[in-house]
Amino acid sequence: MQLSNVIGPLDRASTLPKYQQLSRAIEHAIDQGALPKGDALPPERSIAEDMAVSRITVRKAIDGLVENGLLARRQGAGTFITERVEKPFLACPPFPKTWLVAAGKCAANGLTVP
Repeated sequence: MQLSNVIGPLDRASTLPKYQQLSRAIEHAIDQGALPKGDALPPERSIAEDMAVSRITVRKAIDGLVENGLLARRQGAGTFITERVEKPFLACPPFPKTWLVAAGKCAANGLTVP
């Protein structure tokens, strides 16, 4: 499979870096189902040749998608499209008791401060 047939060419006139264009195009293709879950992406070298960019550009684009959970690398096997995994937001750290008391939150919510 040639990736350019699925995502189209990059916009050479764009001010957006090529790795970001490539990353967004791959993400859009995944979201639209053009790149099905579980399928392997072509090797980085093939993508670089196909899209007329450097291998470093391809690697940087893929790194971001791996970090976001859209792709998974398997050593010796390739890079695969995963189910989209939403990263949960980190819970806010608890407020100091004095802030809660000062804001009247404890009384309003029936909470007590030990």
